[in-house]
Amino acid sequence: MYDFGYVKDGSYVIKDDSVTDVAKSLFERALTNDKTLSVTETIVISDSLVHKEIQNEIKWCNYLAQSLSFPISIKDIEIPPTIDSILCSRNERFGLIIYNGGYTCPDGIYNPPTGSGIYLGTKEGFIISSMLIVDSKNKNFAYVAYTDRNSDPMKAETHQKQLDKLLKNYKK
Repeated sequence: MYDFGYVKDGSYVIKDDSVTDVAKSLFERALTNDKTLSVTETIVISDSLVHKEIQNEIKWCNYLAQSLSFPISIKDIEIPPTIDSILCSRNERFGLIIYNGGYTCPDGIYNPPTGSGIYLGTKEGFIISSMLIVDSKNKNFAYVAYTDRNSDPMKAETHQKQLDKLLKNYKK
């Protein structure tokens, strides 16, 4: 799932499909070129209700990846039911879940820190990424990683660095 936008007037982010499409393409190119994982296909969900449920489950997975700073085994966390049923219906044991989100900042538009310490971001933009590998046989997570950085999601090297960091601790 990809969710990107751009900074408007230096103070808020506008979701933008064209920014999302570029960021998605750049990340998927990095993933295709990387030989660590053997991704064989992308599952496309055409049913709008199932698609919405999958999006909610991916958002939950992203939240889980961000929250795993406490000592808990990922093998003790059950995978979401809709994702599990899709993998089972396709006779697939493992599934890769990617969540990427963030924003880009057009040149010169950014909100510097205010007196309260609240600020929108940096001149280059911001990106977050979660990667989760689910195991439908064992009904749990086989791998979870999360990273974020101040970097422009409209640049290919941003996505390569994100992917490298996500795969840093991955072992086949």
